[in-house]
Amino acid sequence: MSTGNYSHYTLVQASAGSGKTFRITEDLAQAIDEGKDPSRIIATTFTKDAAAELAGRISVKLVEKGKVVAAQEIDSALVGTVNSITDALVRRFALHNEISPELAVLSENAEKLAFDTACDEVLAAYWEAHRDLIKRVGYAGRRTVHGGLTEGQGVWTDSVKKLSQALRANAVDVNDRNDLEEHISKSQQAFADNFDLGNETGDIEEIVGRAKEAYDSLMEVINDDSTEEKWLGDEKLRKTSVTSLKKNHAKRTKIYQRLSANPAAVSWGEALKLTAGELVGGPKVTGPITTTFADEFPTGMGEITKLQTFRDDTFDIIRIAFEAARDCVNAYTEAKREAGLIDFTDQEARALKLLQDPHGEASEWIRESFDVMVVDEFQDTSPLQLAIFLKIGALVGDVRWVGDPKQSIYGFRGADPILMQTAAHAIEEGGGQQDSLSMSWRSSGIPLKLSNEYFSRAFADQTNVTLKINEARRERRRNIDHEGRISVWRNANAEAKVGLQLTVPIVKGIQELHAENPKQSIAVLVRSNADAEKVLAELRQAGIPATGKDVSVDEEVEAMLLVAGLRYCSDGSDRASLFELITLMPEHAAHATWFKELASAPDRKTRTELKNSWADDPSLAAVNEIARHIGQLTPSRAITELIDALDLRARIASSPSPAGRYDTLLGFLEQATIYESDREGIGKAATVSDFLRNFDAEQRLTNGKGVVARSSQEAGSVFVTTMHGAKGLGWHTVILGLKKSNDKLPPDVWTEPTDSGAFTLEAPLEGRHVMFWPYTLTAQKASKEHFLKTPLMKKREERTAEENKRLAYVALTRSKEHTVFVATEKRLDSHDPLDKNNVVLSTNDAEGTIAISSATTEPVTLPADFRTYSEDDESGAPVSNEQQRLLPEWRGESTRTAERKAARFAASLVTSAGWEDRADTAVVATLGARLVEHGEMDWNKVGDAIHTYLGTSYTALDEAAQLAHAEAILGRWGVSAIEAKDLVEAGRRWDAWLTENYPDAPRLTEVPMRYLADGQVAEGWIDMLLDTGDDTVVLIDHKSNPGNQKPAEFVKKHYLGQMATYRAALEAAGKRCDRILIHLPLAGAIVEVAFRDEPSA
Repeated sequence: MSTGNYSHYTLVQASAGSGKTFRITEDLAQAIDEGKDPSRIIATTFTKDAAAELAGRISVKLVEKGKVVAAQEIDSALVGTVNSITDALVRRFALHNEISPELAVLSENAEKLAFDTACDEVLAAYWEAHRDLIKRVGYAGRRTVHGGLTEGQGVWTDSVKKLSQALRANAVDVNDRNDLEEHISKSQQAFADNFDLGNETGDIEEIVGRAKEAYDSLMEVINDDSTEEKWLGDEKLRKTSVTSLKKNHAKRTKIYQRLSANPAAVSWGEALKLTAGELVGGPKVTGPITTTFADEFPTGMGEITKLQTFRDDTFDIIRIAFEAARDCVNAYTEAKREAGLIDFTDQEARALKLLQDPHGEASEWIRESFDVMVVDEFQDTSPLQLAIFLKIGALVGDVRWVGDPKQSIYGFRGADPILMQTAAHAIEEGGGQQDSLSMSWRSSGIPLKLSNEYFSRAFADQTNVTLKINEARRERRRNIDHEGRISVWRNANAEAKVGLQLTVPIVKGIQELHAENPKQSIAVLVRSNADAEKVLAELRQAGIPATGKDVSVDEEVEAMLLVAGLRYCSDGSDRASLFELITLMPEHAAHATWFKELASAPDRKTRTELKNSWADDPSLAAVNEIARHIGQLTPSRAITELIDALDLRARIASSPSPAGRYDTLLGFLEQATIYESDREGIGKAATVSDFLRNFDAEQRLTNGKGVVARSSQEAGSVFVTTMHGAKGLGWHTVILGLKKSNDKLPPDVWTEPTDSGAFTLEAPLEGRHVMFWPYTLTAQKASKEHFLKTPLMKKREERTAEENKRLAYVALTRSKEHTVFVATEKRLDSHDPLDKNNVVLSTNDAEGTIAISSATTEPVTLPADFRTYSEDDESGAPVSNEQQRLLPEWRGESTRTAERKAARFAASLVTSAGWEDRADTAVVATLGARLVEHGEMDWNKVGDAIHTYLGTSYTALDEAAQLAHAEAILGRWGVSAIEAKDLVEAGRRWDAWLTENYPDAPRLTEVPMRYLADGQVAEGWIDMLLDTGDDTVVLIDHKSNPGNQKPAEFVKKHYLGQMATYRAALEAAGKRCDRILIHLPLAGAIVEVAFRDEPSA
């Protein structure tokens, strides 16, 4: 129960598309219009873009009211993200925190490196001290490049780091023994209660012995030659089972001998498998083994959990993990202190500490300086941030919280919907006001009815769920209730791979939408970053202009390098930018060691010398040259030169989704160009330093650290993002790419929230517990199922289901006119995040309807159109030259007409059209058996990985090094569709063939190609050229797609245009193609292409 005075609070619940930002803008503009000083306003929201938009809208509204001076003064208001607000507070009272006001704030990238560096020695020491225990509980594994585990059920270092971060995020005083002990004992006791841990005698050695005896007794029956029929109790064994057991007897016996010889090396996970007759690295379990071991170990997992030794090991690993996390936090804190650095969590914790005393200097400053505080997106607030807001709220006279509990989707960041629910009750009981926005200003009738009907059922226990269309909108669009569309797109081939079930309909469907209206705003929302990458790649491959948000962490590296370089050149004393450059540049000598060296430096003089030496590193020579004449450069010129100095084109070319990453640079360059035009318009000089100030103001990040450029978004460009990334945005058409849920284990570290009945608004951090459960008991299938059905895990599953329901709400409320479902299976409600919402979505293709119902409601039917698309379907509208534009409109290409040819095109996108009757293709070599039968969802990146591997000097490595090299490449590209051994085998075959057929020909790989003909520039990369002398070459292209069972036909259908373009480019450069070969490494074939004449008109 909350007992505070909240009479000066207003809580506004704002559903998606209900005009939340408009309401905040109106309220604040009105307050300023009535005499409030803009400088006495604090407004915080979740993202930099949202903060910039809010400040901009308030300014515009004030201008509309004639308050031009007030509009100009809006920058004096403290408007920004939570971290920008806390940063301002911490810097102002830095001396109270015993820190320098000039301290640098670590960017997210630098923070991760600094934390890992600080933890390394701690984790190594714990490993040495507790190696046997860590191995025994299954935490001695490591992550493969694909994210899997090499062994066991967990990674010790990963879990401790996650635990450290959770303790910091929940403001746990790790050096308060009682505080830390409470979290340790909570995890231990909960584990014991949920798994009914016992105290019986016994150990792993006994389990191994019993398992071996059970197996030996079974084999005695199998090897008994006195009778032909074999019986196991009352069960007669089939001959196939007997044959299988005899066939694998030697392998099983060898494993049992190894386990018996050294039981101390056996983990609890292996012992758990033994209770079911399973052997790590052994043959598959058969029926007779299952029966035998069920008799020997009747309680299965209980045979392990009843042992005192298992209880002891479990309790010990929990305690040791927390203690290691404590030491990591302390090591990181000390390293930051010595280096004069803080991070975002420090900002929040220090800000809260400053505000604890309501009569302290920080509190008095807030009280004297501010009258109004607005918290936007309140549902995304973490408990630590809420504690800060409450402290500030007690010091100002007008507090407004705006949010929507239905859109609380950041639980993984600490957000908790209970906060807003509790806030609503507390504000009501404390005399505050509540309001809800009930009108939709985004969606037309059909999409709005879809979301209203669906979520009135999904959130049946909540109020303020549905929205109405405002009468003013009805006046403008009298038929709006019946306007809008719902579509369902499917792949015509129901047996296609999962990835193609999504990408084929999305690509073909968008081509049709572009034919209807090439300028309409379209977004594709998918569940994961990996799916977003695949969709984005397929759209670009089809020539559809597309950009992305939150597609992957690596997408923004080049922008961060560019911005850091610009800051560094503009101000050589900006050491934070230097640290960012070092962190992002692997070639810098101090890339992996800078933080440790800085933290270890004994005094300020040594630290200064270190920084100066890092600035003089050869990798920064070109950047330093730009810095020397930065005052003579316009921002766009400086950016262009930095792109070269930092070799960003090469970084992009060798990384995933190069086109998308280039879009990021173009977006930043576009901002610089617009800035220069604006400055010219008012007769002012355009300088790099002023541009950075404007850029920071737009991003609303007070300290200007860690800024990343945004991707450019031209009209007609499809926006691809995750459902999480779509929050706060809206488009004309929204395409939802739906897949079945991925049944992954939840993290072994999590925060158990306060029970809703015990939660109070005044103490939001009270009652929360950081938990760690070792995943030892997930080693075996049956025990894993039991693990996930324990009461505490079921509670976690319920919270996850609720968050997925809220994610579904975010996804289904983004469209203005058109909502499209693209699903991998026929039933829409069987897909994540629609599968656990207790709402049925049934489709009727024949009648053209979609029905929404639940167990307690009658179905409501809405009109829908259904379309199927085939991978080979040519019915999709052709991509216009304008849609193929590779550069943004501000570069001048927008003046082209539809009849004119595109100035540039990628050679790899030229089809075989016009060439099929003028070229022959034939398989000229079979290198071996197919390594992969069919392509699947990862295939664009599979091709990138194969090209990368074959383009390196892999032949100089031994077999083990080649395998490691291949694995690293697959990991970098995030590819799981092929294995490293297949990549190595493909390389071995290829090298053998080249050595046999062209032993003396120099091999040129990844040759850049640029060819001008008929007013167009073709650009691309030729995979390999063999120089056979006399200006003659063999042109070779690698193709990752395994094709079909007829490689020659496959090549003829898809790649003739590309090869013709390459051939023409080489001939223009004075080279004659002796042969043109297509290497299909996964199909194990080489296809030769022979052209007979020119293409048809």
